[in-house]
Amino acid sequence: MKFVRGSVSIILFIVLLFIGSTEIFAASPIDKKDVDPHHDFTVYFNQKVDQRTVHIKNIHVIDQNGKIVTDKEPKLVDGGYKVVVEAPESGYAYGSTYRLVVTDNVLSEKQKPLTNELQMNFTIKNATANSDASNHHTKTVASLTATADSSLNPLKEQIRTAFQNRQTSFSIKYYGDLNNLTDKITKTVEEVLSEDEYLFYDYRNYRFTWNGKGNEATINFTATFYQTKEQVDYVNKRVQEILAKIIKSSMNDHEKVKAVHDYVVSNVAYDTTYSQANNAPYFALTKGKTLCNGYAMLVYKMLEELDIPVRLISGKAGGDSHAWNLVQLDGKWYHLDVTWDDPTPDKKGQVTYDYYLLADDEIRQSHSWKDGGSTGIEKTYPRANTYYIEVLTKRGDKKLMESLGLQYLTSDYTVDDNKFSTYLKTKISKKEKNFTFRYVTNKPNVLNNFKQIISAATNGLKYKNLNWNVSEIQRTKEKDYLVSITVTY
Repeated sequence: MKFVRGSVSIILFIVLLFIGSTEIFAASPIDKKDVDPHHDFTVYFNQKVDQRTVHIKNIHVIDQNGKIVTDKEPKLVDGGYKVVVEAPESGYAYGSTYRLVVTDNVLSEKQKPLTNELQMNFTIKNATANSDASNHHTKTVASLTATADSSLNPLKEQIRTAFQNRQTSFSIKYYGDLNNLTDKITKTVEEVLSEDEYLFYDYRNYRFTWNGKGNEATINFTATFYQTKEQVDYVNKRVQEILAKIIKSSMNDHEKVKAVHDYVVSNVAYDTTYSQANNAPYFALTKGKTLCNGYAMLVYKMLEELDIPVRLISGKAGGDSHAWNLVQLDGKWYHLDVTWDDPTPDKKGQVTYDYYLLADDEIRQSHSWKDGGSTGIEKTYPRANTYYIEVLTKRGDKKLMESLGLQYLTSDYTVDDNKFSTYLKTKISKKEKNFTFRYVTNKPNVLNNFKQIISAATNGLKYKNLNWNVSEIQRTKEKDYLVSITVTY
């Protein structure tokens, strides 16, 4: 995505941040000189702007007498992140000085005000014999301005804003000490990515070069992302539509997490071609297939929209690089791997919960990670030390427990080697046709030898036919299996 769009002539990006963002930043742009009389300004925000607050009263240009000279309503563009302030129809007067004003009455969609009012002076260039207003609408590449050694760190904010808008090529004008500038830029990018996990997992790579002398440099960036800004906006809108359908007002957060998990597993398939081009939420929603990064990012976006604390985590699973989620419920963190709960190849209507809200020691049987994630720069991951089965038992939430199949982990459904034969004899003597239980055993090769195991346990019992299905239970530390029996008499 490039900076210049349509016929808007952009000479400046001004970064404005709303109160409540990761860092509070009051824009302090450098005054502009020799501005063309028909140039338009673009004001760039880090959050979506409330359309109702975008009007001449709040965003305008005034002359030296304080009179508003803007004669067109400012335009909210680019999904609500930019406001274009067009030059007056007749243009600004040659040689005159004006002031661009953005008042603190401008609000974000979440009704957060700006940190402070922005005012930027600019002077129109003097007329020359060749001055021609019709030539001032040529497209120009936008550039950002940053200064060094400021607690406001505009360099960081401008990189953040460009990345959040998935700019693939942009330039920053930097003023300050050029010593160790390469290291400073690298560190700044790492900070930007570590502070926005969704952005971090959507980013693929970046490069930059810079050149300058004295205390001034131009930094040129190129970056690639899994999704474009338009695709990010589509995901945001589509997620809201999906949640409106699957979430009921009566649901608690536990039920909401399950609804999100079930929707993703039921409507997305793992891309068995392993195409990285599909590894993002947009492709999960439009193509119905993605990889682990797309699964995890989609779950993140859906739970974030529901105001349920959620993290992205990267490490290894099954020996391969992998991404999944951490979810907080009632102050306790759990691992949630929707990718591994989705059967491969895809089986329509089948939802499993083997990797649903696990503690650290439960998921460590198949997953591994370290603080800082795969790159080493992610924020420290919270510890997940709570067993979800214990939480549901304490809550007395039998319905949710059974919908997840977790009742089979309780003592009422657990059978070990000592009780196995007696348990089967009791069930069959009562002529029960279908029953499921958890089988804990130290016997080797249970999956391959289960026919012999069950034949020995049911020897002498009267029935016509006995079928079984046995699978290893993933979420427990013990060597155990979920066994389902069907008997005809």
